[in-house]
Amino acid sequence: MSVWLLVGFLGIASAEPPAGAFDPPATNGSVLQGSVAVAAWIWRHTITIGDGSRCPFHPSCSAYAVHAIRRDGPLGMVLAFDRLQRDGSAHEYALSASGHHRLDPVSDHPRAVDLLFGRTCRRQRAEGSVACF
Repeated sequence: MSVWLLVGFLGIASAEPPAGAFDPPATNGSVLQGSVAVAAWIWRHTITIGDGSRCPFHPSCSAYAVHAIRRDGPLGMVLAFDRLQRDGSAHEYALSASGHHRLDPVSDHPRAVDLLFGRTCRRQRAEGSVACF
C-alpha cells in the first residue's frame, strides 16, 4: 500500500499543473457548499492528476456533487452518493458532445427532498406508472 502511495505522490509531483490549477475555488454560500467545493477542487487538482479521470459521466462526479449541493443544500449529498452508485450503468445514458462521457446533469434529476419524502413516486403513480424509481 505504501508503495502505491509513494508512486501516486511521485506521479503528482512530476505532473505539470494545468494553468490556474492553484487558483482557489469560489466558495460563495454555506459552509457545506464551500467545504464540498474545496474538497472537489483538491480532488480534481491532486488525486485525479495522479490516477486519471474515472467518472464516466459529464459533468464529472465531483462537479455533480458540487452542483447538487448548490441546488439542494445538504440534501444534495443524497444525489451525489446516488451518482456514485450509478457508475456501473453509465451505458444507459446518452453520449455527451465529446463522445467520451455520458450525459447526466443534476437538472435531469428531481430535487433530493422529493426523492427522500416519496413525492416523486406519488407523482409517477398519479400519472399511471406501475413502478416507481
